Amino acid sequence: MKCAQHVFCVSVKWLLVAVVLGGAGCGYIADKSRIKIATINGKSITRGDLEKVIREMSPDERPNIRTKGDVLKALQNYLDATLKNDLADKLREQGKLHVDRQIAEQVYRSKHPEEFLKMDNPQDYELTPQDLEYMKQEREYGIDEEVKRLEAEQAVYIAIGEAVQSGAMQVSDEEYQEEYELRKDELKHLEKAAFAGIVVPGSEQSSVDAAMSARARLAQGESLDAIAAALTEQGAVRVESGLENNPAEMKYAGFWQQASGAEPGTILGPIFIQGWVRVRQNAQGQEVAEPIPSGLLVCTLTDRVEPVQKSLEEAKQDLVGLILYSKMMDKLRKDANVQVFEDKLPDQSMYDTGQSLVSQSAG
Repeated sequence: MKCAQHVFCVSVKWLLVAVVLGGAGCGYIADKSRIKIATINGKSITRGDLEKVIREMSPDERPNIRTKGDVLKALQNYLDATLKNDLADKLREQGKLHVDRQIAEQVYRSKHPEEFLKMDNPQDYELTPQDLEYMKQEREYGIDEEVKRLEAEQAVYIAIGEAVQSGAMQVSDEEYQEEYELRKDELKHLEKAAFAGIVVPGSEQSSVDAAMSARARLAQGESLDAIAAALTEQGAVRVESGLENNPAEMKYAGFWQQASGAEPGTILGPIFIQGWVRVRQNAQGQEVAEPIPSGLLVCTLTDRVEPVQKSLEEAKQDLVGLILYSKMMDKLRKDANVQVFEDKLPDQSMYDTGQSLVSQSAG
């Protein structure tokens, strides 16, 4: 009996050794969060590190992880952000970074308009003083984070400027041509339109009725001056202006939904349009700024120019910043000896099951 027990213990011992050695031999890691997926400045980045970064992102910034490609993109963005933050730390110590906090606040406000709306109207949302204090602290933290992001981007452009000035970085004709071929479809002179019309302030039903009346009278051939005079009580303003179809200017999207591709002479509106400031000359020949209120625009399209493909020479001013930025990021990655091990990335995220974002996926 003793002999049998001894044999059993020895067998178990060697079985455990075999399991350990076998596992080590095939590269098996029980905790997949420890799998190394990248290195930067000699530091290893694991699946768990990336998972933590993604998990701690704010909901509006967290990437939608569904595939291995999504994980790779998230990892590359994290590595680039680390490089830019390190550069910003260096330039901040040298006193070269100057980001206006008010600009950071404007950026934060554009991302969280509902937050500012609530804080400006606490009684409408039944906010307590404690609620307001908490929201103020959250806002200040958010603005601080925007300052850091803006400083990181500013740091890259400062580095680019210094490299260009020293002659260490420039753009060759071949690089211009290659980037131009890649982006040719985007490089166009924007569609432009000129119009003359009436703006009826506001968007309530009375404004809509007045704007519809203006459109009907305009269609019947009545002059804009006469229509504006007839709608004086509604505060109608006679306008003549021009716009470019810039996708970044979302406040004019409603105008371009009707104006894009339309022929001159087409009557447009009513279109709700945000107010702007126009500059005109007064009777003394002086330029004065005149605010145009937000409201419903009814107008006649007086001219429109189709978007036109830019030549390589015309496009260089659009391309130079993109090329130099890409070259600087390549330099930062090379200097930091950044390496990415794509074969170690998970094939897909477990995000939709409520499990780990990246570490629990199969290797």
